[in-house]
Amino acid sequence: MVLAKLFKNKDILIFQILNWSGTYLLYVVFLNLFSSNIFKKIASGEIFVGAIGSFLIVQSLGRIENKFNIKTEIIDLIYRFIFILFILVLFILFKIDIEFWFAFLPVIFTPTHLPLILGYTKTAYYLISLKLIMAILIYLIKPLYLGSIMIVFLYFLPGIIYGLGIYVFYLTKYKNYNNRVSEKSINISKKPFSHFIVALILSYVNANVVSNVVDKGFYFGALERLLRSTYSFVYPYLVRNKLNTKKNINYYIVIWLIVLYLFEYKISFILIFIPFSIDMYLTLGINKNKKIDTILVIFSLLFLWSIK
Repeated sequence: MVLAKLFKNKDILIFQILNWSGTYLLYVVFLNLFSSNIFKKIASGEIFVGAIGSFLIVQSLGRIENKFNIKTEIIDLIYRFIFILFILVLFILFKIDIEFWFAFLPVIFTPTHLPLILGYTKTAYYLISLKLIMAILIYLIKPLYLGSIMIVFLYFLPGIIYGLGIYVFYLTKYKNYNNRVSEKSINISKKPFSHFIVALILSYVNANVVSNVVDKGFYFGALERLLRSTYSFVYPYLVRNKLNTKKNINYYIVIWLIVLYLFEYKISFILIFIPFSIDMYLTLGINKNKKIDTILVIFSLLFLWSIK
């Protein structure tokens, strides 16, 4: 049954094998080569900006529904450019390390919903392979002489190229894929502001948890990223099989997370299971029930306070 679903969606399977291997290898190579102070900027920035990524995925999947509208997608891309410039201005005004701004670029400029709904193509395979190529190059060259800004930029560069490349490909060739749009995957959020705020808080907690994991050493960091990458691998299958529309999925994830929070102080190894579990809630359970969202935010903030 599982194998049948995998091969039924072979476009996802091929893409996710390339994406999973490239993303994980890139993470591990940078984790191994560069100092923890530099890498924590990469890891925490990547996780924190994940709030925006999960928000965009859920909203975009809802917007596209049964119809692929080229004008709407172009307007959406313009808004993304405006947003990234606005964030840059804020970084300059408040003198925030520019390394964290780089983390926004691949997330904002990646239209995850387009290939997920319209189908992954060879172009997507070639573009996502840049992560694997970058990981191999960095491992072979070992550019330890580079400064913090360039190191962080190189880490996020393959994702930036992939996102913009996907936009260019789908927005210029959209007519070829009009008939491949699947049925509606998820409803548009009725409360986008509260959705975004909850996602932001949970991602802030997640970023701090990952930072703590990185401090524990290479093997902790590598294993945590393996779990997170594995969830990212199966996520498209969950969407196409409508798990994101299950009413009670948010209850199960919250119970699981609270159990992890309560037992972490006794078994520190449990910490590595928390980031991917929060990712699950951000992409499958968020915004279904305001009370459940609030409960998880409270428990998450209390947990964050306990580990600091």
